[in-house]
Amino acid sequence: MSDGNAMTVEEILAALERQNGKFPREAVKAAIKAREEITPELLRIVEDTVDRAAEIVAEDPDGDNMAHLYSIYLLAQFRERRAYPLMIRFARLHIDTLDALTGDFVTEDLRRVLASVCGDDTAPIKAIIEDPSLDPWVRCAALRSLLILVLEGDMARDELMAYFVELFDGKLDRYPSPVWGALINCATSLHPAEVAGRIEMAYSERLIDRWSVSPMEVERALKQDREAVLREAKRHEKGYIGNVVREIESWAYFRQTKATPIWDQAPKNAPTARASILPRQFTDMGKRYPNEPCPCGSDKKYKKCCEGKG
Repeated sequence: MSDGNAMTVEEILAALERQNGKFPREAVKAAIKAREEITPELLRIVEDTVDRAAEIVAEDPDGDNMAHLYSIYLLAQFRERRAYPLMIRFARLHIDTLDALTGDFVTEDLRRVLASVCGDDTAPIKAIIEDPSLDPWVRCAALRSLLILVLEGDMARDELMAYFVELFDGKLDRYPSPVWGALINCATSLHPAEVAGRIEMAYSERLIDRWSVSPMEVERALKQDREAVLREAKRHEKGYIGNVVREIESWAYFRQTKATPIWDQAPKNAPTARASILPRQFTDMGKRYPNEPCPCGSDKKYKKCCEGKG
């Protein structure tokens, strides 16, 4: 520690790299305070992670180093546009590598990070959504990032609905996928009047998982005033990454006192990798979230079991 008890950038980075099961609150707070000075180092960490992803996973199979995750969240809080191309590259990594590096980050907060750093440049996000070679959960996160932009007031609702029409009409590969469920969820959250017929057709073609989003939820939204639907969506959808201290210290990993491997430290039904986050509160009737227990009773996560089975 330097004079005056102020942490240097080197000390902050060292504290973020070391993991002992305790949240490095002071280091994260110091990083936020030293935003201008530390941002280039955070960008360097994320870039190195993307460049050497497979190598890093091989070197750190137990997921002890979480510096890249802290860096991602801090850059998202800073709304750092320079992180955007790095996060696009990050999202395009193979899903097994992403899971090894970040656990359930893809289905929990990738959408929020993308929205936080993209500014008004949505083209790379749309390219992810429309790319059938990518993991469907990554594509879902990209879709939901656009919803966040609308709910945060940085993208016009009508602009996004026009893009949704394009997805329904050919830009989205027409085979059963969680992406269709995400599309209908997002459209329903914005009031689905413009695409109601297209949603009905998608259901008739069995493109949507039977538990992903209920037709009754779509019908309920159609019967409501648009502003009421948008207000409800704002209550349920987390927006941009805000206070990283509050975001990260709530992860299940940091709530454990037993010195067990990180993979085993989350409670049952909570995300179970290095980005172990508290279980989501599943309050939206008719929706099934990827990390929620599968309704078939298998004790597996929905995304690892019945999602996409029609």
